[in-house]
Amino acid sequence: MIHCLQSASELQNKPVEEILTMCGLGFITYVQQFGYDNLMRVLGRNLSDFLNTLDNLHDYLRFTYGRLKPPSFFVESETRQGLTLHYRSRRKAMVYYVIGQIESVRILQSQNQRFLFILGLVS
Repeated sequence: MIHCLQSASELQNKPVEEILTMCGLGFITYVQQFGYDNLMRVLGRNLSDFLNTLDNLHDYLRFTYGRLKPPSFFVESETRQGLTLHYRSRRKAMVYYVIGQIESVRILQSQNQRFLFILGLVS
């Protein structure tokens, strides 16, 4: 997959991180075609609730995808300016993909929060 990302980065003259973010944005639209939009609607009334229930969704998906090694999400705090999200994953490079996904969900929920700042990555 990294070779595809590097090629797309070179063709588009954009950093790999931006390509990953765009892929994350597109993923939410993609899964809506298969009925996951209904599931996403019941996961939370707002973005914070949605993010806090993602671990439950991933636990559910493990029954279908047995080898799934899902990330973990935890909202530590929330203010009018945004929220502090803890994202843990074995695939550190996917953080930009996840940013795209969260941005897409935020847009779908019509929330005005702009909060996606990376404060640091912990291994």
